Amino acid sequence: MLLAAACGLIVASIYCPQPLISLIAPAIGLRSTLASLIVTVTQIGYCAAQAAIRLPFPKLE
Repeated sequence: MLLAAACGLIVASIYCPQPLISLIAPAIGLRSTLASLIVTVTQIGYCAAQAAIRLPFPKLE
């Protein structure tokens, strides 16, 4: 149960800022395109980390 909650929080922290980015960007002085890029790079980093963990251990479940 704890692991499921931790995974849910990790995924939520990646995807929840997407609809809010248009409100957050002007408040901190960023253009909306740059703010969107930050969210995209975060998702790419998450995917890269998952690949780096799973590729060496294909049978790990």
